[in-house]
Amino acid sequence: MTTSDTPNMAQSADKPLNGHIVPAPRILVVDPDTDIRRLYAEVLSGTGYEVDLVPNAATGWKALRAKRYHLVITEHELPDLTGTELIKNLRSARIDVPVVLAAASFPMRDLMRNPSLQLAATLLKPFGMDTLLHAVKSALNGTSAGPDDLSGVFRKASD
Repeated sequence: MTTSDTPNMAQSADKPLNGHIVPAPRILVVDPDTDIRRLYAEVLSGTGYEVDLVPNAATGWKALRAKRYHLVITEHELPDLTGTELIKNLRSARIDVPVVLAAASFPMRDLMRNPSLQLAATLLKPFGMDTLLHAVKSALNGTSAGPDDLSGVFRKASD
């Protein structure tokens, strides 16, 4: 896979439901690390999700305005905006999509001061792919911790 201003797609199969084809949930991954994007795409598309990959917030923002996503996974340390700035832009534009912040460090002050960011989950890098899949499934099902309970949002793999 390559990175460009156009989101990359990892292939996944749509699932039949009662004779109708139900499209796989579409996930946007925003991370500057090519290897991380590839790993997420491999794991997520391998479990039936459609995945678009972008290296920065500007390209992610274009993708979010062009397509409907069921979930966004973003790093905090991006080359053009921070992950929280991207999320603030999403919320200001009233784009209603769950967001998983997957980062090596978190802007705790921003997260505590801005409950409107409404994160579905935060994942402290490094974490296992089972942890990622659990966070994705929870976020898509709406069963993750609420924005006022940051203590329940942070997850770290024990593997």
